[in-house]
Amino acid sequence: MAAWSPRLRSCLRHLQPQRAFTAASAAAAASKPLADPHMVSNTLDDETSARIVERLESRGQDEIFRSLFLGYFPELRRCSNVLEIGCGTGVVLRALVADSDFHGRVTGADQSPAFLEAARRLAAEEGCPSDRISFVEADAQQPAAAALGEAAYDAVVMHTLISHTSDPAAVLAEAATLAAPGALLVVMDGDYGSLTYAHPEDLELGRRMDQALVTSVFNQPNAIRDLASMLPAAGWQLEDVRSQCVSEVGAEASYWVSFANAYMPRIVQSGVVDEATVEGWWQAQTDALAAGHFFAAANYYTFLARKV
Repeated sequence: MAAWSPRLRSCLRHLQPQRAFTAASAAAAASKPLADPHMVSNTLDDETSARIVERLESRGQDEIFRSLFLGYFPELRRCSNVLEIGCGTGVVLRALVADSDFHGRVTGADQSPAFLEAARRLAAEEGCPSDRISFVEADAQQPAAAALGEAAYDAVVMHTLISHTSDPAAVLAEAATLAAPGALLVVMDGDYGSLTYAHPEDLELGRRMDQALVTSVFNQPNAIRDLASMLPAAGWQLEDVRSQCVSEVGAEASYWVSFANAYMPRIVQSGVVDEATVEGWWQAQTDALAAGHFFAAANYYTFLARKV
């Protein structure tokens, strides 16, 4: 594996035209990191949107990631009208429609026109029946007011959404207005305070990069820790919680490799960590992978609740 892909170098040059970082500029920028790209996905430039679309589709084919949503599909198979808020490129919904034991209809909502364009194209390419899958543009915190109407969904899915919102409690409450009485709510997300890549040769740099990735990608990295207390106030009753450590250890890795490749340019763009340091960190990760002692992990949780 190359230490730093030509495409990624191109991205970095595009994000930082004609500018060299100094310690002072990096320190100043670190106090004002860029917004979570998913929270402002409807304002991203075309290149950033394309890179995130590629990441969403890459992880959608990853065995580890698929296990995160296939785990709650048995509950959704009993539903007839499923809404996913923050659907991205529609990976979860396409998989659900393709499930032979699911016979319902699905709707995906997202605020990014670029993500939705990819979602519609990929659903058509995969032969998803147009009468069973559709996508609408809607803000996660105001989906009812944005083309979803008053449809009484019997299931609402939030797959890696809560960590990217500005007000998780408002998103949960808004979802309840779209759900029928007794409807199922599925919230799956990471506890990104637990995210870590091993870097035994420089523990301080390792911690710095872990934090840089978290602050550059997730607006609410610890939201999942507060979910149990937010659900009742939003009109949901917690039924079950499942946990899974998503880890890659040794000589093979894909999930955490594609994650880093998608978001390292944003760390550089924000100035939180300079390009040379990020490149050195990534070189250490690829060396570890080649040597068979790569390590990266984070804890994920799936919350199942019902509308009161």
